Amino acid sequence: RRSPDGKWDAVARNYNIHLRAVGASAWTPLSTDGNVGNAYDIRSFSWSPDSRKLAAYRVRPGFKREVHYVQSSPEDQIQPKDVSRLYNKPGDVLDVNQPVIFDVATKARTEVSNALFPNAYTMSYLAWRPDSRSLTFEYNQRGHQVFRVIEVDAASGAARAVINEETPANSFFEYSAKLFRHDLNDGAEILWMSERDGWNHVYLYDGRTGQVKNQVTKGPW
Repeated sequence: RRSPDGKWDAVARNYNIHLRAVGASAWTPLSTDGNVGNAYDIRSFSWSPDSRKLAAYRVRPGFKREVHYVQSSPEDQIQPKDVSRLYNKPGDVLDVNQPVIFDVATKARTEVSNALFPNAYTMSYLAWRPDSRSLTFEYNQRGHQVFRVIEVDAASGAARAVINEETPANSFFEYSAKLFRHDLNDGAEILWMSERDGWNHVYLYDGRTGQVKNQVTKGPW
């Protein structure tokens, strides 16, 4: 993954992140804590817009369950087909994604506390604010009863929940088809969709305080 300023290349080698100046031949390890059971994922690499920091997930893999189906009437042949896919079932061990931020100049590594995302079903890509002050990701708790938009300070690694969506008991967050978020003014405000009043509507959040400023849409629809 090349940095935005075009000066650095980052790769995943031997479960760790390695860095080199563009045009150079030697690679320098940026991390040393990755291993076969807890490796950095190159697909998660995310450069800060100013190219001074690199964020990535270190992933401890869970159980890869393969589920089989029978496609009774495939379009390309008369006989049925056996179809398989990866599908986690209740109780299966899931991947654990640990966000880590690296300072390119000092090689310092900052591991983000998982206190706000302890039991993830999914975590979204790492997205930087345009001014490089922080990055965000979305956390969907296993069971789909907590959904958070989390912002991490790039300098300290401190995390906070910009949006915290929690459902009542015996219900769950409908994330598959009713998830919408749009950041305004570099995260100063956030448009967020929620069913908290019983209907699916858009709310305007203050991105600095995490408080709802107003409900944008209303009505029994």
